[in-house]
Amino acid sequence: MKLAARKPAPSWVEERAVVCGYRVERLLSNHRGSELRYAARRADGASATLVTSARPFQDESDRPRFRRLARRRKDLRGPAFIPVWDIEDHPNHPVVVMAAYPARTLGELLEQEAPLAPERVMVLLAPVAEAIDLAHSSGVVHRTLGSDSLLLEGSDRLLLDSFGVVVPRDADPQALNQAGDIRYCPPEQLRAEPLEAAGNIYSLTAIIVHALTGKPPYHGAPPAIASSHLLDPPPLVSKRVPVLGVAVDAVIERGMAKDPRDRHHSAAELMHELFEALAFRVAPIPLTSKPRWVPPLASKRRPIARVLPAIAVAAVCGAVAAAAFEPFSAVDDAPRAVPAAAAWNRLAAQRAELREELVAARSPRAQSAIAAELAAAYQSVSTVDQPAPLASAARSASAAYADLAAAADAGAAREYDAASSAVAEAERKVTAASGNR
Repeated sequence: MKLAARKPAPSWVEERAVVCGYRVERLLSNHRGSELRYAARRADGASATLVTSARPFQDESDRPRFRRLARRRKDLRGPAFIPVWDIEDHPNHPVVVMAAYPARTLGELLEQEAPLAPERVMVLLAPVAEAIDLAHSSGVVHRTLGSDSLLLEGSDRLLLDSFGVVVPRDADPQALNQAGDIRYCPPEQLRAEPLEAAGNIYSLTAIIVHALTGKPPYHGAPPAIASSHLLDPPPLVSKRVPVLGVAVDAVIERGMAKDPRDRHHSAAELMHELFEALAFRVAPIPLTSKPRWVPPLASKRRPIARVLPAIAVAAVCGAVAAAAFEPFSAVDDAPRAVPAAAAWNRLAAQRAELREELVAARSPRAQSAIAAELAAAYQSVSTVDQPAPLASAARSASAAYADLAAAADAGAAREYDAASSAVAEAERKVTAASGNR
């Protein structure tokens, strides 16, 4: 199924001949609903792609968030990353200038050729999996991971796009999923919960299903797809393509688990399990890293009674997406805890950045999203092997920020004030506990 994409309204970019020193030539046809892609040319004649948001930032807190995530995206290097050349916080419109994008996407390849041979799926997606893990270890989570965010160079090389760093935090859900990403959307994103590393594992698994079977995991109109992501079990790919064997069903079931904590700990681990399940009789596809391990996060659950009435509304609009990232992802050779000192050092930097954004937030929705990110950050660091006072302080801070997020989301002023006081007290305890470690 290919969801129709409406042509975007004329952008501010099209009103200028030169943006950020690059001459804009044309709007690319492989743009996404949430961002616009333009072919551009550098002064020395080199081809480039200029990526900007489809609409201006409305909340001032999005500006420091963009600068933070864009810098991290620029630093990412690897075979599956398109180099970032320039970043500019243009008035109300963030701009990322990257090397020239290939014209085709994986989505177009799947439309024309899927189902793909298992060997080809591994060749295509193994480097992508490693790039996703590297991004997670740098604190960057792809906001709109789907078949059209993977750009096809040649016949068997995929490159990752901008990771959605130019998309405003409160992006219109309909625009965010206009290009069909709801086909790969994790349940927590549909519930408007912070999107963490485990969400990308879900989306990558959904892409694997599409590549191996020729169809995305769930079918139908957007409301039906959204409902299936939330409630239906993952598909049995062995029923769609019997030659794949039943062992692959267990891999898909884990990768698309409804609870993020039940999924693979990394994209590389997912690909290793997939390789073993498919029982290849060919030379192993080289994975240049061992499976990366990320401490499982506590899932931010909502009662099912609250989720069900919202399904139709969220799905008709697309998917309600919350911007987030996993701030304490660990890269290691074996499933063991992240060193406590490193985790707390990273917490200090992330806490300062996010609290600055929280102060600058002007809308309840933005405040709720940032507070939820802080709650997830503290919950994550509390799972690291820490002295009891530190772990307890982190859990208290996580709960306080979760309450703050809920109060902001509900527009409850009294509860928000109470949660703010609880946050201040929790932060005091964190400071005291970390100083005594």
